[in-house]
Amino acid sequence: MTFTGRHYETGTLANVFAAQGIVNSHTGKPYSEALMLGLSGGITFGYFTFQYTEMPPFAILLTRNTFDPMETLLGALGGKHDDRTTTKPEIAQRLLDEALDKGLAPVVWADSMSMPSTNVEASPGWWFMTPMSVHGRSEDGYLVVDQTDSAIPVGREDLAIARARVKKTRFRMVTIESVDPIRVAEAAREGIQTCIDLFSKQPPKGARTNFGFEGYRHLAKMLVNETNASSWTKVFPTDELLFRALAGAKIQPGPFRSALTGGALTADRDTYAAFLIEAAVVLGRPALAEVAPLCLEAGAAWGRFAEETLPPSFAPFRRARELILRRAELSRLRGAEVSPEMRALDLEFEALSRSAGESLAEAGYRRADHLARIAARVEEVRIAEEAMVEALSVAIA
Repeated sequence: MTFTGRHYETGTLANVFAAQGIVNSHTGKPYSEALMLGLSGGITFGYFTFQYTEMPPFAILLTRNTFDPMETLLGALGGKHDDRTTTKPEIAQRLLDEALDKGLAPVVWADSMSMPSTNVEASPGWWFMTPMSVHGRSEDGYLVVDQTDSAIPVGREDLAIARARVKKTRFRMVTIESVDPIRVAEAAREGIQTCIDLFSKQPPKGARTNFGFEGYRHLAKMLVNETNASSWTKVFPTDELLFRALAGAKIQPGPFRSALTGGALTADRDTYAAFLIEAAVVLGRPALAEVAPLCLEAGAAWGRFAEETLPPSFAPFRRARELILRRAELSRLRGAEVSPEMRALDLEFEALSRSAGESLAEAGYRRADHLARIAARVEEVRIAEEAMVEALSVAIA
C-alpha cells in the first residue's frame, strides 16, 4: 500500500483511515488529509528566531495551527477511539500487538530523530516526538509509516526506545475505530473559525507580533531594519549565518523548507483549498468552495517567497535548494536504513553551509538587497492572505 499522508499529524490520521477503510459519508472516500488540516485549526503564520548555546541562530516559520492540533483532531472526530499511555514497555508492546491483532493501525508517539533511517545523531538535548502509524509486524519488529510512502520495518527495541524518549508522551498509543460524521461537520465550522482567529486575533499563547498578519508585518520589518536587536542584521550578522538561517538544517527547517509541503512550495495553502471544497459539501455552504482559489493564490505567493529565500542567481543558494528538494524526496522514500545518498547529501549540505559566506562574498552578493526582496515577498503573502481570510469570514458567517 502507498501512503499519501504528508504531515505527521494530519497525514498520519489520513493514513490510518485509508488503511482501515474509515470512509467519509459525504464523499464515499476515506477521510482526507485536507479535511484533517481544516478540523485541526487550519493554516496560519508564525515567526520566531532562536539562539541556543553552541549553535548558530536560526529562524522558524509556522504555516499551520500548532496549538494542540492533534488533541483538537481527536475531539473533532468523535466516534470510537482509545487513547492510552503507560510507563511500562512490556505493557506498551502488548497493547500495540493487541491493536494490530484487531486489524487496527494504531498511532504511536515516537522520537523521529531516534529512528534508524533519519540520519540524525542521537543527542540528549534534541528530540522530536511525533505521531506515526503502525500497520503490521516485520520480522523482528513492526511496520511503521513515518511521513513515508511505504511502511518501514523498525526493530522492536528501536521503536520502544523512540517511544520512551519523552516522559509526557511515553508509550502513548491511540486507536480509532469509527468517526462521527455529525461531530465532524460541527468541527469543520469550528476549525474554520480557529483559522480566521489565528490570523487576525491575539494567539492562545505568545506575542501577537509573532503570529498572523501582525507576524508578517513584523518579519518584513525585521528583514530590512538594521538597528533593532531583533533584526536580521543583528541576529544573523554574517553571510554564513544568514545562509544557515535561510537554508536551514536537518533539525532547523528554515523558510524554504517551511513552505515545502508534499513536494510543492505552497505552505499547505493548496491543501487548505482542498479542505474548503470538501467543507462546502460537508456544511452545505457552496460559498466556502469559492474561497479556494484565493487559498491557491496565497500558496503561489508563498512559493515566490520561498524561491526568493534561496535565489538561483547565486550558486550556494541554488545548490542548497537542490539538496533540500532531493533530501525531502529521499525522506519520503526511505527504508529501514539510512541510504548512502542521504548520508552524502547531508555531508555536502553541511560543507556548503560552512563555505557559503566566502562563496557569496566572491560572487558579489549584497545581503541588504536580498533581504529587501524577501521582505517584499512577505508583504505579497500577507496581502494575499488578508484577502483570503476576509472572504472566508464572509463565507462562514
